[in-house]
Amino acid sequence: IDKALPFWEVVAGTGIYETTVEFTADDSGFKIPDNRAWDGSERGFDWFTSKSENLTASDDGNLVLNKGIWTLNVGLNAKSIQATMYTAMDIAGSWDANWSVPIAMKFDANAGVWRSEKAIAGGSEFKVRMNGGWDISYGSTGAAAENLGEFDTLTEGIVLEGGDNIKAPEGGNVFVCVHADRTPW
Repeated sequence: IDKALPFWEVVAGTGIYETTVEFTADDSGFKIPDNRAWDGSERGFDWFTSKSENLTASDDGNLVLNKGIWTLNVGLNAKSIQATMYTAMDIAGSWDANWSVPIAMKFDANAGVWRSEKAIAGGSEFKVRMNGGWDISYGSTGAAAENLGEFDTLTEGIVLEGGDNIKAPEGGNVFVCVHADRTPW
């Protein structure tokens, strides 16, 4: 790879970065570089003092994960790396009285975007769910939660784990997109 995947700082000044990546083969090895051009230091398995149990090491010191879509959370100050695998993403919402009929989302690895496979009705409230359940779910706060169509993109429109319901704009149907590489989501 000529350029490493971008990582985005979760909150400015924290030294905690995230990215979402799709590995297409088991035993995919990687390192975390200082910069995208690969012309600085690289952080391999031994650099991190705290790691997810699902991360292993290759003979050449790479971090290794299996095939799948993963969110990597790297804490530079804490020398930590966490990897969370996503088998699915969907949205569940008020189009069903019990919020039990989710709409699947598909990951576009080239764009780093999850997209709903069908539209929802304007005015619907919804949350984004990971892995087909409510253990990991995302909503939003403030104006973004009240009306998805009118918010300041620098401070709102992000989804937060456990956030409030998100309301789609009134009038017409809406497809939902979640940009996996613009943290915090």
